[in-house]
Formats: sequence, C-alpha cells, structure tokens
Amino acid sequence: MTADERKPADHAVRQRFINELDRSFFLEAGAGSGKTSVIVARVVNLVRNGRRLREIVAITFTEKAAGELREKIRDELAQSGIHDALRELDAAPIQTIHAFAAGILRDHALNAGLDPEFRVLDQLQADLRFAQSWRSWLWSDDAPRDALQRAFDLGLQLSHLQLAAEQLSRNRDLAGSYAVDSTSDEERDDQAERDDALAELTGALRQYIADDAALRRPEGVQTYDDLLLEARNLLVRSEEARRNLRARYRAILIDEFQDTDPLQAQIALLLAAEPDTDDWTQARPGPGRLVLAGDPKQSIYRFRRADIDIYEQVRQIFADSPGTSSVASLTVNFRARPQLCSWHNRVLERVLRPDDDYPRAQARWESTVPHRQDAGPAVIVVPSQRQFDRAPEARGAEAELVADLIAHMREPDSQFGAVRADGGERTPEYRDIAVLLRTRTAADLYTAALDRAGIPYHFDSGQGFYQQPEIRAVAHLLQALDDPSDEAVAVALLKSPFASASDSELYELRDALGDQSLRLSPPSLPDSYDGRLREPIASLAKLGDELNQFRLPELVDHVIRSSGLLQAQAAGVRPPTMRQRQANLRMLVQRAAHFADNNHDSLRPFVRWLSQRGVRNLPESESATTEADDDAVRILTIHQAKGLEFPIVIVPKLQ
Repeated sequence: MTADERKPADHAVRQRFINELDRSFFLEAGAGSGKTSVIVARVVNLVRNGRRLREIVAITFTEKAAGELREKIRDELAQSGIHDALRELDAAPIQTIHAFAAGILRDHALNAGLDPEFRVLDQLQADLRFAQSWRSWLWSDDAPRDALQRAFDLGLQLSHLQLAAEQLSRNRDLAGSYAVDSTSDEERDDQAERDDALAELTGALRQYIADDAALRRPEGVQTYDDLLLEARNLLVRSEEARRNLRARYRAILIDEFQDTDPLQAQIALLLAAEPDTDDWTQARPGPGRLVLAGDPKQSIYRFRRADIDIYEQVRQIFADSPGTSSVASLTVNFRARPQLCSWHNRVLERVLRPDDDYPRAQARWESTVPHRQDAGPAVIVVPSQRQFDRAPEARGAEAELVADLIAHMREPDSQFGAVRADGGERTPEYRDIAVLLRTRTAADLYTAALDRAGIPYHFDSGQGFYQQPEIRAVAHLLQALDDPSDEAVAVALLKSPFASASDSELYELRDALGDQSLRLSPPSLPDSYDGRLREPIASLAKLGDELNQFRLPELVDHVIRSSGLLQAQAAGVRPPTMRQRQANLRMLVQRAAHFADNNHDSLRPFVRWLSQRGVRNLPESESATTEADDDAVRILTIHQAKGLEFPIVIVPKLQ
C-alpha cells in the first residue's frame, strides 16, 4: 500500500475536525501536516450541510493566501458536485482580517461614528499622512518645546522621537503608564534629567497620537491599525452590532493564528461568543462558531504584534469550554522523510520546553509522525576536518565547504542530495537547495563562495527598499536636480552608477575648480577642465531643464531612463539581480505616484521624504520579482523562509 492510499495516523482527529460541525476547534498543526486541506474540507462540509458561503468567514494572513484558499475551496466544491455554491464563492468573505474589519465598520458606520464611505489608507499612504501630520505637530504650539529642547540637548535625535511616535500610534490599544519613568535620586543627575524629559515627551506624544487619530474620522480615512481598533471597540460597545454580526456569520475560521495580534483575537472571540459578552476574556466560543488554526512554533512575527501569550490564552479558553469546543492537534507530517521526523523529535523536545517561570513564553514541541515511508538520508552533519584559531577563518572555510557541498550534490554519482521524482529520484537542481541563515551577518562570505564556485543564487540582502544601491543612486540624482549646489550630494551622485567617477577623477575636478564650490552645472566648470565628468554634468543640467514638463511620477521615470541608470544597474550582474534592481526602480516610480496623489506633486517634498526614509533605514521589502523559474540556490534567513519548502536545506553557522 502506498503512502497516498494509507490513512494517516491522526486520521480520527482529521475526521472529527471535518465532520463535527457543531463544535468549535482550536487546531494546532505544524508545517507539512495538511492543515489547509482539512480547513477546505470543513468549509465544503459546512456548505454540504446547509451553510451558505456568505455565512462562513475565512480569515488569512495575506491577500495572496486568501486568493489561494478561495481557489482550493472552488476546486473542492467542483469535485464534490456542489455547483450552486460556486456562484457565490467570489463574494464569500474569504479575506484578510483588515478587509473583514473594514466590512464590519461600513455596515455599522453610524454605531461606530464613522463615515460609511471612509477610505482605507495603504501603508505608504498612511506613512505619508503621518509624516505630514508629524511635521505640522512639531511646528505647532501643542509640541512641548521646552521638553524637546532639553531632550535634544541630552542627545535625543528627532528621528528617534518620530520612531517612538509611530510605535505608539501602532499600539494605541495598549493601556498603561508612560513608556519612560523618572529615575531615583541615587541615579546620575544627567540620566534623571534625560528620563524626566522623555517622560514628559511620552505624555505629549500620546496626546498627539490620540488627537491625530481623532482627526482621521472627519477626514474619512482609516489606517490598517485603525480598522482593527475601531472594530474591536464597536464590538465591545455595541450589543446590537454583536447580535447582528453573529446572526450573519455562522462560522468563523482563522488560519495562521500564531501570527494574530491581540485585537484580531478579541474580534474573533466577541463575534463567536455564546452567551453574549463584551469581555473577550470571558467569551466562550459557541457550538461550531469558531475555528482557529496555527502552529505556535512558527510565531516569529513579534515585530508585527504577533503575541504567543495571547495565543496560549485563547487556547486555554477553548480548553476551558469542553461543552462546545475542542483543542486538537495534527501530528502527522506528509512532507518530511521518517529520519527527519525522528531527528526533529529527538532534538527539539529537549529544546522547545516551556519555562517554569514564564510558561507562555515558549511554544511546546509535540512529536510528529511521518507519513512517508521512503528511506534515504534526511539529516547529514558535515564536520570540518580542520581547526581554526580565528572565527573569521572558520566562517570563511565553512562557506567554501557549503559551496563544495552544493557542487557535489549536483554530480550524478553523489552519495547524497537526491530529490524525489516521479517513480524514483533525480539529481537536484539549484532551485531545490536553500541555505538557511539565522541572520544576514557575514552572508557575504557565502555569496562570495558561491560566486567563486560558479553557483547561481538569489539573496535578499535585507537592507530594505530605500537602502538598495539603485534606489540610493536615484535619490542622489533627484537631490542634485533639486539643489545642484549641494556639494555632498554632488559627490555622491558622481560616484554612483550615474557617472561612476573614480577618486582620481573627482580629485581632477576638485583641482580644476580651485576655490570654487562644486556645482553640478556646466557654467560652473572652468574652461580648462576637459575631464570625463563634464559630460554627465551636462546631461544632468539637461534633465534639470526638463523638470517642469512632467508630473512627479513621470519625472522620476524620465530621470531613471534618460540618465542611463536603468541600463547601468544591469551591467555586470547576474540576471536575478538585474531583474530585482529593475523591479525596484519601477517600484520607486509607483511610490512617486502614491506621493503625488496623497501629498505633493512636486520634486522637493518627494526628495525630502525619500531622503528621510533612506536615513532611517525603514524595513520595507524590495519589489517582488518572479523567481520560480530561476534555477538558483536561495539564501534565506529564518524569517524569510517561513512558509516555504525546499527538498534540501543547508544550515551553516551551527557551531
């Protein structure tokens, strides 16, 4: 009997989850457990037993995941012959939590005190609005000028203060005292003074955040964070809203619950509670009302407000409601070889143990059962045969070993590395292999080793969108167009791919200018200077003459194309890197369009905004590129690898 024909060891649990439609479930399911399949099967079974798709809410973490879930439900409905339901599938509430919250607020806008036609700001629009509001507040009489001056005198930077304001805005639901308290008399006087200033500033920031949120109501706009907070507050405040929504939505399913923040959990429990309550900690899920599915071991998005403590608290609510709810686990792994499951169980049960003092701080390990029966190596430890006196030497040698290992796997007579294929095994392709790093530190050692071995790879440097070299080059170019007299920007631009000036060429230009300051315009250059940089300076001046011919997004696009930066970013790099850089430049044009539509359609404010984001190193991702067809090794951090699957994973830096 093949693995596809055998029932999994946890078959009974899966059948209970799919068929016991009058019970709510808290389902824990790890990677490779077939969680999505049982969720789809339960939804289809609900429809088969009389539920309309419009009565079933399915919440996913991203719009992409929502679309994939919708298509899987469509396929299962079609295969089951339930064709009537297919007509209402596209309108079914299979969506992100933010889209669901927006729908709740629009339907109860009067009760929520909102304009029913409110507009949801995407993240960029919200950032632009906040930046403008922040500048206005700093120059207003509401800003605590004395406290600000004291804090600046003590070393506080304005960028740090803005970051604190943004974090307070994101966490308006968290009650508590000020973030900083004054120190005791025993502490150093300067530290006490610093803390006093920060405490006063924190209070002023909280008031600014509250006032700014109140202004968004008459403006008719809501941020993603507003949606969740307003929806939660509506459900706490209005028994009528809870009753109406509970009548409309008979079942709520939330996937990836380990990534859920406190507000999302509260919304779900208040909507599913029977009997009714306005206190989520006292809510008990009604029969079949709520399904939460997740894996606490994958809760790694604390910076996105994912809270493992909330996860465990909600799990306990289900456990305390045995009359209507069950806590269940899918323990079978369909993905990994038996040897890998055995290794996981042996190692991780000793590592993933709750702390006695903080029992909710660490996820538990639950042993997995392999469904596959094929033999072969699963975990291979490759020890170094050399001893090193210095850590950098050891890391460099390990990087070379990784490259050699990948090259060896690609050889037809390799002893390990074979990948399952139809009816047997095959030699792995590069795309089958991932190198998993804990952090990006020293990742350049591995990319350099792969380059020397001629192995193609894809690596997201993690610098953030605004720190990418192609974005910085365009930013310098736009700054120079806005202010040709800025000497620091002029030097940065000339050294960028726009002119690729060497130090000797810059010195030649500096020598020719004498006592004159460097200004990027041909008239400022002495007649005696005949160096190579005269031509790029002239082309910049030509671009400057064309500034008034375009709207901001068209101007940015024109500058990128006319300056030759688009072509320069493709020179001397591998095709995946070339596509990534060109996609980033296209994304910058889209950012300019957003800015023009929601702020100012002019160059100087955009240059100031772009410069600010670059200096603050904001963690915005690069533009996505199509990599599925690239035969290249993937180098990933743990956060980047979440949700992905590779036949072969190499984990270096374990010493």
